Amino acid sequence: MKSKFLDRLFSIGKFKNFSKNIRNVECRILFGVRLRINLQRVQKFIERFINGKASEFLFTLSKKLNWIIQRLASMVARETQRLASMVARETQRLASMVARETQRLASMVARRILFLKKNLNIKKSFLICFLILYVLGENLSSSSDLQISPDIQNITDFRTDRLAFHFIQLVDKEGKTLSEINPNRDSSEATLLIIYKGQLTLLKDGYDDPNQIREKEKEYLVKISNYVRLRELESEYYKLPESERTVNQTQDLGSTSVNKTPNTTPGSSSSTSANVQTSSTNTTEAGSVSSEPLKKTKELDLLLKYDEELLKNYASERAVSGELERSERFYGKDSPKTSTIRFRVEELRKKVNERRNILIHFLKNPGASTNPYPGDRKDQAFYTNTVNGIPDFYLHSTTPRELDAQMKGEEEVGKKYGELYKFARDKLIDSQIRKLYYYLWNREMTNTRVKVDKWKKGKKIVVVAGDSTVFTMIDKEGDGVTESFFVDSPGVRFSWGRNLPNVISISNCTDETILSKIKNLSEDVSSGRVPEKVDKIDLTVPEEQLVIELGPKIPQ
Repeated sequence: MKSKFLDRLFSIGKFKNFSKNIRNVECRILFGVRLRINLQRVQKFIERFINGKASEFLFTLSKKLNWIIQRLASMVARETQRLASMVARETQRLASMVARETQRLASMVARRILFLKKNLNIKKSFLICFLILYVLGENLSSSSDLQISPDIQNITDFRTDRLAFHFIQLVDKEGKTLSEINPNRDSSEATLLIIYKGQLTLLKDGYDDPNQIREKEKEYLVKISNYVRLRELESEYYKLPESERTVNQTQDLGSTSVNKTPNTTPGSSSSTSANVQTSSTNTTEAGSVSSEPLKKTKELDLLLKYDEELLKNYASERAVSGELERSERFYGKDSPKTSTIRFRVEELRKKVNERRNILIHFLKNPGASTNPYPGDRKDQAFYTNTVNGIPDFYLHSTTPRELDAQMKGEEEVGKKYGELYKFARDKLIDSQIRKLYYYLWNREMTNTRVKVDKWKKGKKIVVVAGDSTVFTMIDKEGDGVTESFFVDSPGVRFSWGRNLPNVISISNCTDETILSKIKNLSEDVSSGRVPEKVDKIDLTVPEEQLVIELGPKIPQ
């Protein structure tokens, strides 16, 4: 639309003449300036080398030259003024043209919007709004960041030896998924991360294959698409002429037999009888496999528009029927090839009729029994594999961002790397708890700070150690059991997600082995009780020391 407007603007003849006038005036101005400069040079040259009577003559000549120069200057001034007024008029005219065109385009857009608003189906508009809100709401989750687990693509630093553990189990005590989760990420997964000599090892528990997740999502999208199409078919069907419909609003909605011809009373009008005879044509053919295809009607066109399966089978049936006609002409009706093609045609027509029967049955009995709602996206269980303490995924990389080895399956991975997973996980958690107790025991000497806040039904305790390590413990139920434990080292560049703990991230733990280690932390820290006296620790970065100890066990 914009290009058409510019084409119209530049095609105006006056606009072209205006640009030519500007160029002509510019040439005149330049010529006058150059002439004035040259005359001044001549005048100075003559005054320098000639005197006497010649000087008087030259004096008179110089006066004339000055008069000529003044005349030229006045001419240039008048031309400049005329040009300025001309430019102002043309600018004003173009501005008014632009305003008129803009107003015209705005009115066109407004009329188009009103037209679409009047002609759009209400249910379609509601569906579009629902999808927009659904897409915008996908990212609104309070726990979505904690669902980000370490992966080869999101780790920021491979140069420093590191050991980290991530655990998330966003389910309640009854095993139901929490409402604040992000359905696009796994809500039950544990990951042990080891970086040793620049090589990465990942061991995951509760791993779900992304390919299987995508297949489940596709199946759900097909279900929701079919649901919406059937609802639209239901709303559009009764807009057809009554003579074109198999199902009428006056029929008994409790009828479940698709092949029955609607009964009419003796006193019914002739138009109703004609309607019954016309609408029963396709129904009779749908009840039994016929050698003839379904007759083309407005009802069939509508069914084909809103049902992909029927459209696919109908298109195949039409294509094979054309092949059957050609085979009968070339090879005869009784030839083996023709018989084979005829059998295929009958099978396809049977599928078409069966699918049409289902749609007609739905139109006779619309509702949840014939078109069940597949559920909201957030309620779908795409990630079904849960944490059980045994790793079921192994990944090894000798070069950042490049996969070298991968293994899936609880039986194979658990047998080979199960001991390493449990040993490294327990050692890391124990070392961080010991470090926490050391800073609490030497709180004043190390300038360790403790803050206790309310958190849902329970409390949240944050400890900032003397080396800037941040320990966070959460007892969300207020029952004295710490379900979540986080350890973050802000001074280290290593991480796998923005604002995520980069040493330990345990959210809503239900694993008994891990829970036995962290369950008393909130009560111990908030009450100032340190169950174990820790005078000193070997290293302020225990996760790096642990990697050195685990070195021989880490696969290379």
